[in-house]
Amino acid sequence: MKTKAFLGAAGLASVVIVLGQLNVEAVPGSATDPGEGGVFQPIGGGIGPDVIVCQLPSTVKWATSGTETSYSIATTSANIGDENLDWVASPSVRHPVISQNMYRYRDGVMEHIGQSWLKHSFCALQLTGCGPCAGGGGCLSFLRPGCRDPYSASRNGSQGGLGPKWQVNAHTGQFSVPWDQGAGTSGDFNRRLRVNNVDLDPDLNPGAKYFIASMYVALDDAAANNRHNNASYRQVTVNPTTFNLAMSGSTVTETAAIEAWDDFVPSVVLQDVFVAEENVDSSMTDARYIVANNVTDNGDGTWDYEYAVYNMNSHRSVGAFSVPMAPGVNVTDIEFHDVNYHSGEAWDSTDWAVQVGADAITWQTEPYSDNEQANALRWDTMYNFRFTADTPPADATATMSLFRPGASADPTVVVSAPSAGEPCGGDFDGDGSVGFTDLVSLLSAWGPCVGCPQDLDGSGDVGFADLVSLLSAWNGCIGG
Repeated sequence: MKTKAFLGAAGLASVVIVLGQLNVEAVPGSATDPGEGGVFQPIGGGIGPDVIVCQLPSTVKWATSGTETSYSIATTSANIGDENLDWVASPSVRHPVISQNMYRYRDGVMEHIGQSWLKHSFCALQLTGCGPCAGGGGCLSFLRPGCRDPYSASRNGSQGGLGPKWQVNAHTGQFSVPWDQGAGTSGDFNRRLRVNNVDLDPDLNPGAKYFIASMYVALDDAAANNRHNNASYRQVTVNPTTFNLAMSGSTVTETAAIEAWDDFVPSVVLQDVFVAEENVDSSMTDARYIVANNVTDNGDGTWDYEYAVYNMNSHRSVGAFSVPMAPGVNVTDIEFHDVNYHSGEAWDSTDWAVQVGADAITWQTEPYSDNEQANALRWDTMYNFRFTADTPPADATATMSLFRPGASADPTVVVSAPSAGEPCGGDFDGDGSVGFTDLVSLLSAWGPCVGCPQDLDGSGDVGFADLVSLLSAWNGCIGG
């Protein structure tokens, strides 16, 4: 259901670059790239400018407090299109902005556990290593086709160059300059990638796997409709004592981190969902979501239902997620998981409310009409929705209610959801379980009884075999 490209480019950490974009100064807690090897193979190449993340070579850990750890990620971009990509420093809006994220896989579930503010790029080196770059020298106001441009982890953690997500429209590539200052640049944590220590502690996360991820957003890339391949990820390991990160494996390019999930759980279903949204020129092109779902049979008459929605580049965002379920289904252990905004980011981080109705379970944030900064599922962000139910899965149509007003209807997606279950033999009173009144009903029909419901084995006679069948379903059957 997905295609992955693995890339390598050797020796980035040994290159000294003008203006310090790729600097190699020693930073406490930094992790160096062991070398990815191989040859970069882009998934296609767009008409016009087309920026991707071709390497995630290293990280820096800045600090650990009692509750959080802060990081930044080195990113190397490439232009795999056939035209120059704008790279003009602020106050121009004609340059890419760069996200930094962390994900965790644990106990069969993938979650988004940390995010940063956005690095505003300022000029582009014309280097080989990610394509047939013609070079040209200098740090220019554009990136040529086939060329790569690196930013070190310490450069991407430089707080003065980090702006908030809330001022960026990832569908059009537009953003505001000068950017909002939020809580400022003081301290080791503001604006940087921040992760809760409880999500890193090995005693609390046995067997967990971790991933760093990044995505570039650019005005001319979006105008060329090349916005759907801008995210990449790479696995890392976490030092259990220091929480330092070390690279593991290769960068998986043009692929969102949510797509690593089915590498570990083959039953996970990943689906693209597209929504038409307005561009700068008022034309309509697709914004992309990725929806994942998985169902686990607990072996005790219950099933765990897990859903995740990743918004890659939709400006309209999602304000509610609704999963249908058959009447009479009992649900427990309902949960919602998001990733917090921080450092004065305008968007809220309040958890979504949940409502269990007669035929659906729905999670939702405040509506746009009440709070434009509510905790909608915004771009380059993933939220999880989960519960346990007492019936097995069947195909059903879930609804993603869009947050911002717009022309397109709310998208739907077919997922596995709780079914009505099999008819319950012995639930004669239809109360959803087998109990004393059902036993009385069976005993009252004892003897010859052709076609009556108490004849559970269809023998034409209610007898001992029917009694055994009823008792085996006692208190453990969802009725039909």
